[in-house]
Amino acid sequence: MTSDGLNQKAAEFCAASVRDWTGRAARMLAETPELAGHSLATALLLGDVTRVRAEIERDPAAATR
Repeated sequence: MTSDGLNQKAAEFCAASVRDWTGRAARMLAETPELAGHSLATALLLGDVTRVRAEIERDPAAATR
């Protein structure tokens, strides 16, 4: 999958995670497991404390962007 394609899918995953109660986000994650490590947003939604901490230590401004 291209980075643009993964970026788009990650955005759709994030939206489904907070707006859709049909299980779409879980299905998307099962179909595309690389979403889990794609971005700070996906790490936040999945509760990946280690990844969130590492991202904020690397780039403190990411917390407010």
